[in-house]
Amino acid sequence: MNFKEFQQNCLVTFKEENDVRLELCHCLTGVTGEQEELWEALEKNDTVNIAEELCDMLYFLVVYCNKRKISLDLVEMAYEATNTEEMFSFNQLCLFNSAWQDAAKKIIFYNREISETFALMMVFEELFKLAALKEINLYEAMDKLINKLKVRYAGKFSEHAANNRDLITERRILEA
Repeated sequence: MNFKEFQQNCLVTFKEENDVRLELCHCLTGVTGEQEELWEALEKNDTVNIAEELCDMLYFLVVYCNKRKISLDLVEMAYEATNTEEMFSFNQLCLFNSAWQDAAKKIIFYNREISETFALMMVFEELFKLAALKEINLYEAMDKLINKLKVRYAGKFSEHAANNRDLITERRILEA
């Protein structure tokens, strides 16, 4: 599954709102929440969970790109060109995430048209470095995440399904 296919699948299970600003805020808070879960997975060195949390972050990032009409062509090229010798840094990830979210805040709340693309691409690139470090094939990991979400939501987001998860089944899907 490439990034554009991943994005289209993510949009199926994303909670639609009548206000794009609210959807963008959902993406921003989603990335931050998943970043914390990624930290926990890294501390445990649980590669299955690292792949899941990394893809959970990607989920919110690609939905954000869709809502802001940011092309995923650069993302795809950046992933293919990832330098596996560059070191991943969780601190750098946090710094780039913070810079992206600050730019997004100005867009959403101050109605300022500035480009958040550079900081956003740096978040993607830091995640790609982590995938390379942990030898995670993101195309396969994204496919597993979508399969998990298809089982959870049966095709469309619902608050009930979001709050009543079958974690055992979901873990089996991720481990497959």
